[in-house]
Amino acid sequence: MAINKRKVFQVVFSLCFMIGTTLAHFTELPIKIPGLKIPSNPSVRVLDIETFEDWAWASFYVGIFYVFKFLLVGGLLEITNPIPKTLYRTKMMKKQIYMGLWALFFVITTTTLFFWKVEKFMPYYGYYETHSFGIKEFLLNIIVYMFCFDTWFWFTHILFHHPFLWKHVHVFHHQFVEPTAFGQDAVHPLEAIVQGPFGHFMCTLFYPMHPVAHSVFGLLTSFFAIFAHDGRWDPNFHIAHHHYNDVNFGLYWGFWDKIFGTRYNPTKHGVYKPTWERNDQGLSLLKNIENKERSK
Repeated sequence: MAINKRKVFQVVFSLCFMIGTTLAHFTELPIKIPGLKIPSNPSVRVLDIETFEDWAWASFYVGIFYVFKFLLVGGLLEITNPIPKTLYRTKMMKKQIYMGLWALFFVITTTTLFFWKVEKFMPYYGYYETHSFGIKEFLLNIIVYMFCFDTWFWFTHILFHHPFLWKHVHVFHHQFVEPTAFGQDAVHPLEAIVQGPFGHFMCTLFYPMHPVAHSVFGLLTSFFAIFAHDGRWDPNFHIAHHHYNDVNFGLYWGFWDKIFGTRYNPTKHGVYKPTWERNDQGLSLLKNIENKERSK
């Protein structure tokens, strides 16, 4: 059954709006979690981290949540993905899970470290403590967040394709030509930090972001990236980047790719088909890979 992308966008937008605006107007959160300090005013910050112990507890809880999300969503997508579960794909999936969990450690600890040591020094910190946050600001937050993150992601992604960074950093991710959904976080720790937390917080330098809405955007982006590596619903066609290497460098859309001529073009690059759909030649390739795995 074909997916109605417009309806999917409407659902995601509505969900994001409801979560962001509802939580944003709470003045007190009656939540008690051992070791985790939740601030009384989420219009200022979403995590209250003042000491090393606070940071450790926050990293633990945020880490548990994102690891659970990574394994659950990735697992559901891989189970429902029609790609044959060969020995080779299973081996690569396990490798991606291992790399992804390791990368998540650096992403989470860097993110909570930002909340602890950097957030208070950002130019718009506490802005919504004294300013209202309605639909207009919510929409502007979305636009600024997505534009800043996508711009940062595109230019740093191009940088990671420099021969030196490719050899020592980015090739870790590109070893997976046909990744599973778990491939989203299967990256070098440096890349995980630069294109994760750094990209996420970049927008706070240029515009006041509501802490709760900002966190929701980050969560939804992580879902988006997992779906992109699954490959079945991805408006930016990231799978083509893994196959051709020099196209579709963006995160959400092809804005910068179209400007700099790096957008995937079926006429120029050929119509992409995954290995398992490529007639007899593709099937022979899969069988050869499978035989090599069995002989190990």
